[in-house]
Amino acid sequence: MSLLAQSRQIKKEADSLLRQTALLEFLEKLGKMNFVGSYRYDLMIDGDVDLHIVNPLFTKEKSVAVLNALIKANKFRGYLYYDFTARRRAGFPKGYYIGLKTKFKGRKWKIDIWLLKKASRNDDIARLVERYSNPRTKLQILRLKDIVKAKRLPFTSVEIYRAVFLNDVRNLSDLKRLTADKLLF
Repeated sequence: MSLLAQSRQIKKEADSLLRQTALLEFLEKLGKMNFVGSYRYDLMIDGDVDLHIVNPLFTKEKSVAVLNALIKANKFRGYLYYDFTARRRAGFPKGYYIGLKTKFKGRKWKIDIWLLKKASRNDDIARLVERYSNPRTKLQILRLKDIVKAKRLPFTSVEIYRAVFLNDVRNLSDLKRLTADKLLF
C-alpha cells in the first residue's frame, strides 16, 4: 500500500475511533475545537490525533474535571495530564494537556488534547500546508515521517513540514543537513 493510501486509511481509522468513543461530542461542549497536526493536514503516518479546545474560562480545576470525566467514561486505556500554564515548555502551547492512549484496530493510538484559554500559534503551519500542499509534497512529507519514525530520529512533524515546504527537502540527508545548518527556523 502506498504511503498516501496508508495515510488515508489511518485517518479513516481515526474517524472511526473518534466516532466510537464519542470524544468529539464531549469536547465540542467545552469550547471551540480545532484539529491540528497530521490529522488536519491528511499527513498521518501513525495513530496520533491532536486537538485544541479554546475557551477563555479554562482553569486548572476545570481541566482536571475534564480529565476526570474522560476517566469515568472509561473509553481509553491510559490518561495523561500536564499543566503547561505554570511550567512552560518550549514548543508547547500555554494550556492544560490531556493525553489519551488506547489500542484500536490493532494500532496504538494517542490523542493529544490541549485545553487553551486562547488559540495557539499553529496558523503558520496551517498556512504553509494550505499554500504548498500537493500530492508530491504530501508524499515527500510522508516518506520523511516514515523514515524518522522507523529510525526513531528526533525530528518533529512541524520540522519536516517546514523543511519540505520552505526548503524542498526530499530525503533524510537533506533534512539532517538543514538541521545541522540551523536553517529550519
